[in-house]
Amino acid sequence: MRNKKQKLISLACIEAPERHARWSLRLLSERMVALDYVDSISHKTVRQTLKKEIKPWQRKELCRAPQNHASFDCTM
Repeated sequence: MRNKKQKLISLACIEAPERHARWSLRLLSERMVALDYVDSISHKTVRQTLKKEIKPWQRKELCRAPQNHASFDCTM
């Protein structure tokens, strides 16, 4: 079984529930309890966990110059 951090991250990465444009910290904490992933969790804990675990700026990506010339290829 996946641990609680993994469950929170996977929940935050799916589409927000109906009538919501995006996940809020409180909505995530409420959903974690509703799904019986945890007995209780505060929105502050959700914020701290996501801030610590999700760092999209550290993803490795390939960038190319507009000309798609091989000498301009770089790995970030």
